[in-house]
Amino acid sequence: MFNQKTFKNEQPLFYIIATPIGNIEDFTFRAINVLKKEIDILLCEDTRVTKKLLNYYEIDVKTKSYHEYSTDKDIDNIIDLINKGNKLGLVSDAGMPGIADPGYKLIKKLQENNINVVVLPGACASINALIGSGAINNRFQFIGFLNKQLGKKEKEIKEILNYKGSTIIYESPHKLMKTLKIIKKIMKI
Repeated sequence: MFNQKTFKNEQPLFYIIATPIGNIEDFTFRAINVLKKEIDILLCEDTRVTKKLLNYYEIDVKTKSYHEYSTDKDIDNIIDLINKGNKLGLVSDAGMPGIADPGYKLIKKLQENNINVVVLPGACASINALIGSGAINNRFQFIGFLNKQLGKKEKEIKEILNYKGSTIIYESPHKLMKTLKIIKKIMKI
């Protein structure tokens, strides 16, 4: 379990930086300042997407790809960069890195290597959706993306429907209608 601490200029250091969802101006002052003053290399889900954000805020920082196809060797190279004194950060295309994306693998490995991970708060699609929905928000579960295999997806949905609270599921736009049809069939509505 992650236990956020206050670090006093301890090395090595790694930042997790939430990026805006939908509106480029939904970026925190702290995130902008850290990117401008503290980061040597910024790991990005898609450097082209991140460059738009960096250009908007006139942030000049070296970028490097880190995404679902990154390997254990890539993670080892990142740890090596940090151990050589570089300060790195991680962003996703939108929202909080590590939520339903491969950032969690990197974060876990950093912690195993005693690298200080500092999470900068900001936009998180799941929480924004929950709050904006008006649904019960004092008890909820987050599932992330459902299994791609139909049988396993149906089993997951049946389990989810037994939960006595709100449920947040991520689904890609091109799969949404099929998933809703499965839910409708299971619920017999």
